[in-house]
This record gives sequence, C-alpha cells and structure tokens, in this order.
Amino acid sequence: MASQLDYRASSEALGRKLAEAGTDTARLLAWVQDPAQKARAAGPQLLLLARVFQEQFEVSAAQTLPKNKVELRSDRVQNPHDPEATYAAKGEGPKKKEHVGYKGQVAETVTQAQLEPGEPTQNFLTGIVTHAAYQSDEAGAEKMEAEQAAMGWDPPPGQSVDGAYVSAEKLASAQAEGRNLMGPAPAAPHNNGGRYTTEDFDIQVEQRPAVCPAGQVNTQGSRLEAQATSQVTYRFEWSTHCAACPLRERCVGPEQKHRTLVVGEYHSA
Repeated sequence: MASQLDYRASSEALGRKLAEAGTDTARLLAWVQDPAQKARAAGPQLLLLARVFQEQFEVSAAQTLPKNKVELRSDRVQNPHDPEATYAAKGEGPKKKEHVGYKGQVAETVTQAQLEPGEPTQNFLTGIVTHAAYQSDEAGAEKMEAEQAAMGWDPPPGQSVDGAYVSAEKLASAQAEGRNLMGPAPAAPHNNGGRYTTEDFDIQVEQRPAVCPAGQVNTQGSRLEAQATSQVTYRFEWSTHCAACPLRERCVGPEQKHRTLVVGEYHSA
C-alpha cells in the first residue's frame, strides 16, 4: 500500500513521501472548496486536516513542501485525537523531560501548625487550572490569579512557590504591593569559564555603585533603555582598576580590557 513505509527507509525517501502527502492534501482541500462540496467542507475532521496542513506545509505556485522545523509553531497539533495537546520540554541534557499534553497549576493554603498523629490537615486546595503545555509556568500562574479573582478572592498576602515563579520583576512587584513572595531565586549563568558571576558583586542599581570582588567601586555606570521593548538595564564598568588587579584572571575575560556587568532593572530585588 502507498500509505505504508519501510521503517528502514532513508531520510530522503521519507522527505519525498512527506512532500507527496502534502501535495495530495492540498489537492483534497482544493477539491472540497468546490461549491458542490460545501456540505462536506465544514466537517470537524476536515477542518482539523486543514489546520494541520497549514501548520506543517508551505504552498507556492510551483510546489507544496514541508516546513523547516524552525518554522513550526509551538502550539501546532501533536495528536489528532487531542488537537489542543501541545509539546513541552523542561531542563537540558540527561535531565531534560519532554511530554505532549497540558500543564497543571495547583494552589493550596499553607499553615505551620504542628499536627498530632491522625489529626486532619488544616490546609486545603484553593485552585486547580490547566493550560497549554508550551506556555510558561508564569502564564499558568496568571490564569490561576484570574480564576481566583473571578471568584471574588483577594490576592494572597504571601506565597511560597518554586523557582519557576520567581524573578526579579515578580519580587519587586510583590514588594510594591505589600505581599511576600518566597521561593528559590534563579542563579546567575555559570558558563563564563569559571570567572566571577554577577552574584559575586555588590550592586545597588538605584544608587549606581557596584563593588567588585576585589573591593573596587565601578568607574562608570549608565542606565540603558531599549526603544523597541522599553526594557531597562544598567551597565557597570571598572575601566581603571582591572589592569593590575590580582583577581584579574578570575574576573576579566580573555577578550576584555576590563570587567563590565549588565544587570536588569530589578536586580536589587
């Protein structure tokens, strides 16, 4: 049968079959658009086929070809039996986890009371929501907040969360609103050849001083704002301190004349 493929087929053969499938699908979709076929064109299976075709193929006057992997959308259909289930990946290397489905968010109360054996818990669930797997955990948290607000609940005065819900901006926002947000802060990147990271510097973006591991205050400091995104960052430099510094090799990169740091607007938080 033409629909059956040898599992030992080369990638070139599979690519040709995929292109043929796209061409055949394009012809089918064009056929059902004929006025005489309108009654059939609105069926759910056919609408799903049209969606998958648009997500997976590029159509030109000359040919129909599969899209490159980098062109595929993250919210594309992964399983025709559950079209809204999407792909998600978490972590890297051997710790990388992948799945197709959904993400779930669970909120519950937290009390510190010591319970006796057999005593019922005083905690209870306050919300359960699901959202697309490809979306961030922050998007799920926002959906949870919207659902609880729709039920007339005020935002909780304090939250204990995992690292996916903690960022400098979130911490600053919670502080401004008088709420307590507690969770593991994201670490600075450590892929700089073992040199000192942002965590090793004492930086106060509001007052501009920054002190390096050698105890030297920065010589220049500037506030930068991207026109396209309005994102604010702060840049610090140690232009005259690094040449003879005993910590230079542990701090300054091989292509740098002196150490510079760029941190976000909410770095202090």
